[in-house]
Amino acid sequence: MEIILFRHFETAYSREHRICGRLDCPILPDPRIVVPPAVRAAVAGRRVVYYSSPLTRCRESYRLLDGRLRPYIAGSSAVILPQLIERAWGPLSGLTKEEVLAAYHGDVESVKRAAPGVETDERLQERVAEALELILRERDGVPVVVSHQGCIRAAARHFGLPSGKIEPGGFLIVNT
Repeated sequence: MEIILFRHFETAYSREHRICGRLDCPILPDPRIVVPPAVRAAVAGRRVVYYSSPLTRCRESYRLLDGRLRPYIAGSSAVILPQLIERAWGPLSGLTKEEVLAAYHGDVESVKRAAPGVETDERLQERVAEALELILRERDGVPVVVSHQGCIRAAARHFGLPSGKIEPGGFLIVNT
């Protein structure tokens, strides 16, 4: 079975390299939608089920992606999964990475361990694993997970794949 991981399209925060976290910001207008041939091949003639974070940027992204995939697929539906919401960054939301690193002396791991209201890597990984268990039980179509960089990276790790940076609008196809 294939599962497609998709990071939502660019937001003003992602363009400015700010931590958006659970702030509910929309995507920027007119995103550049490039669906790689491998993704088109994976969904060709099949039904697609979008599993999305509840945040606006993900819901807007799967709707736009669905419009682009429509000529290739046999239909689609969407399921909102709360487990796919972005990592809680607490008071760090809205700050740039540089501002966070300066405040914590360049130690990102200490931010994740010590900053109040910041979700740990372990909890994020558990939450995404819960979502993937639900998704993999469904056999209604090709699952497309539309979520945030942290969740997409956690999903990649769940499947034993490298979890490097995923650009906005980026795809990762996983064979399970």
